[in-house]
Amino acid sequence: MSLLSSSIVLPCDLSRGKEISAFSTALVLLNLVLNLITAFLDLFLILLQLCFKELNNFLLTSFKLDNQPILYLIALDLVKEVVVNKDK
Repeated sequence: MSLLSSSIVLPCDLSRGKEISAFSTALVLLNLVLNLITAFLDLFLILLQLCFKELNNFLLTSFKLDNQPILYLIALDLVKEVVVNKDK
């Protein structure tokens, strides 16, 4: 039997005329369901990345003080606070 025919799963193994067990069929269906869940999770993660990218762009371009992004200013304040506390 060739490798191709052994990798195809059918409800009935036509090459030998024997039925495939219910356990094997359940495993194939479980594999299919898990593949579908994985595909939907991948799609969800891609959409989530796009949303966060757009949110980041919005925050960087919308909130500026003295022509500096607000997140940059917050980070700068945190660094200054760490340096001041380190000197004490």
